[in-house]
Amino acid sequence: MELNTRCPECGTVFPASLEQMKLRKGYIRCVNCANIFDGFEFVVSTDTPDTSPRPTPREPIQASDSVPLRAKPGLPASRRTPPRVDLHTLNLPDDAPDSDTAGDGNPDNEPVSVYIEPREDRVRRPAGAEFLTHRREATSSGWGGLIALLVVLALLVGAALLVYAYRVQIASSAPAVRPLLERACVSIGCTVPYPQRVDRISIMDSSLQAGESEAVMQLNVVMRNTFGKAQQWPVLMLDLVDFSGAVVATKTYRPSDYLPDEARGQPFQAGQEVRLNIPVEVDDLKVNGYQLRKVFPDQGTK
Repeated sequence: MELNTRCPECGTVFPASLEQMKLRKGYIRCVNCANIFDGFEFVVSTDTPDTSPRPTPREPIQASDSVPLRAKPGLPASRRTPPRVDLHTLNLPDDAPDSDTAGDGNPDNEPVSVYIEPREDRVRRPAGAEFLTHRREATSSGWGGLIALLVVLALLVGAALLVYAYRVQIASSAPAVRPLLERACVSIGCTVPYPQRVDRISIMDSSLQAGESEAVMQLNVVMRNTFGKAQQWPVLMLDLVDFSGAVVATKTYRPSDYLPDEARGQPFQAGQEVRLNIPVEVDDLKVNGYQLRKVFPDQGTK
């Protein structure tokens, strides 16, 4: 059967067969201006007189799929591709002949109404896609938890290394945490020493006097910790000098040698001042003077 359609560009009304438009999903070329449009959308009733001029067609309408669709010159690229539509329903009169057996004419001259429903492009997941998605999500969450655990462990190890490297400074700044650090060091074989600021240990007074015998002399020392924090006791180095000024002997006195029993194991507290009486064995050396130095054990006893 044939339908009449009107070109929206030039207004030309011309007939087109239903079979012809079905082959192209409704898209046909105007016989006057060569404009391509949806013939179903612009179908006109056969009862309406055609007052528009019927010019000579520029080219015949081809039913073959090989006819190229040319876009209107000057239109942007987004408008050159015709919209995709699906022909779902074609409402014809009840007495209309079937499209496969009907002739080219419409004997009853009844108007034909066409309903075109746009097709919605929907993304369809294949069967099992939801299962794969859930599996992927479960795998991702598992790896994410493992990575988070590794990051936390790395942070803890880094923090432990920092505490180990700066344990002396931490214990000096926060004396309350020193017992915790000392207990932790017992398990790994380290110690938490006190600061060693030998320049902040002042010898306020010292003297070397004769003792009860010629072989033993007495060293008297007044020493003060001017550092604002507790620190270790120093090692005292005593150089004995003869009449010519040459050093004839050097005596080394560690904290365990000169501290009383009640002070051993305790640090040299901030601002603390002590008076020490240290016996010095000189034997048969001819001593005319002395030099007193202070050092720390791990800094060498020069």
